[in-house]
Amino acid sequence: MPNEATKAILITRGSGGIGTATARRLASDGHTVVVNYLHAAEKAEQVVMQITQAGGQAMAMQANVARLDEVEALFAAAEKAFGPIEAVVHCAAPSNVPLPFDDLEWESIQEQLDVQVKGAFNCAKVALPRMIEAQSGALVFIGSIYADNVPPTQQMRYVVAKSALAALARCLAVEYGPKGIQVNVVAPGMTQTDMIAHLPDKVKMLTRMQTPLRRLAEPVDIANVVAFLLSLGARHITGETIRVCGGAVML
Repeated sequence: MPNEATKAILITRGSGGIGTATARRLASDGHTVVVNYLHAAEKAEQVVMQITQAGGQAMAMQANVARLDEVEALFAAAEKAFGPIEAVVHCAAPSNVPLPFDDLEWESIQEQLDVQVKGAFNCAKVALPRMIEAQSGALVFIGSIYADNVPPTQQMRYVVAKSALAALARCLAVEYGPKGIQVNVVAPGMTQTDMIAHLPDKVKMLTRMQTPLRRLAEPVDIANVVAFLLSLGARHITGETIRVCGGAVML
C-alpha cells in the first residue's frame, strides 16, 4: 500500500469465502495477516501458503472466538509472532440454512449470537486496550444488508445476530472514536460463497435480476471495501455501515 504504514491484522474465520478474499487482499497491500479458523485448518493453511508464495506474511491460528480465553490466547500468539494487532476484521459466522420459526429453538439463535456478536465483543475486549495505548486501531465487522432491509424468510437467527452486530459497532464507534479507534461494518448482499450453496439457482437468478448491477457480489468485492476502511482514505469514517450489494438496498 503506497505511502501507508502496514499493519498486523487479525481476520476471524479467515478460512471462509469472504475471510479468505480479505486475507489475500490485505496481504497484497503489504499487511501481515493472522488467518483465524475453528475447524477448517486445511483451508486456513492453504490461504497462508498462497499468501506466502506471493511474498506476503501470514499465519493460521485456531481459536473459538465465542470463548474469551481462546481469543486472549489467539492475540498473545499473534503478537508474539507479528507484534501488536492493529486491526481486526470479524468475519466469523456459523453455517446457516433457512429454518421456519415453528422449528426454531432459542439455542439456534444463541449459536449465531455467540459467534457473531459475542465473538466481536471478545475481540474488541482484547484488542481495544492495545489500540488505546497506541491511540489508533480499527475494527471491521462483516454484517448484512438484511439488518436494515426486508429480511429473507426463515432467516430470523441470522438477521437477529447481524442486527445486533451492527448495533454493537455503532456503540463502540461512539465510545472509542475519541481514542482514535474506528469501528465500521461492511454489509454484503447475497455473495457467491458456500453460505448460499443451499439456495436454488432460481433464487439466485431472481436476486440478480432485482439488483441494479445485475450480479451477485464476489468475495473480493467485500474484501476491497474492507481494505478501503483500513486505509488512510477512510481515516474520517467510523460508525458506518457500507453496503456492498450492487444497489439492492439504497438508504
